[in-house]
Amino acid sequence: MNNELVYIFLDIDGVLNSDAARKLHQGNDMRILSNDNLNEFSNFINKINKKYLIVLTSTWRYSIDNIDLLKQSLNNYGLSLIDCLDIDDTKSKGELIIEYCKKRGILFDNILILDDAYISELSDRLVKCNFKFGLTRYEIEYALKLLK
Repeated sequence: MNNELVYIFLDIDGVLNSDAARKLHQGNDMRILSNDNLNEFSNFINKINKKYLIVLTSTWRYSIDNIDLLKQSLNNYGLSLIDCLDIDDTKSKGELIIEYCKKRGILFDNILILDDAYISELSDRLVKCNFKFGLTRYEIEYALKLLK
């Protein structure tokens, strides 16, 4: 693992929100971010003790309003979004991440994917969250092991 920089490919639904958060907003705006999951994500970033860049992989990247909401929420935790995957519905998320890395000369050992979907192309760099709970301490422990 290169100690200089970690690229975190971040999904939103099922990672930074949970059933509990969705129940609180039932019938309201579906652009939900859970403070509990955001807090866990912030704690994770603080624990990795490395430089990081957050790249949005979620369908939230299709809407500037969603991106702005995410940026504001991350900023509340002292975090920032640096980039988004390209939008190309002909490719899988895994293919888009691989393409992103190849274009920028990013080593796969320097990436971490936080997602609730299985990404077969990069499963060894994936921290798969449970859609019901989102990002929890369990996934953070696994993510920290991947970064060692």
